[in-house]
Amino acid sequence: MKKLVGYVITDSNVSPCGTKLSYGAKDQYQLWEAYSTPQLNRYGEDTGEKTLEFYCIETNIDESQYKNEYKGLPLLRSWECNVYREL
Repeated sequence: MKKLVGYVITDSNVSPCGTKLSYGAKDQYQLWEAYSTPQLNRYGEDTGEKTLEFYCIETNIDESQYKNEYKGLPLLRSWECNVYREL
């Protein structure tokens, strides 16, 4: 089951970890939701490991939006594939 763990703003249309592209401009800010998904073994049992999946929810954000409209979101400051902050 996926769990929303935070948000990431990137300065291009490439998601953190380079796993996805958004439909936005490649030189504009994009807002991504980050979901944690448990990894299952071949028997469907939770291994305790988690992966992050990113979904673009806002494209072509200008800098004033980034500083004003989204400042209250729980933004992930480090978006390496295995580092996140629980909401």
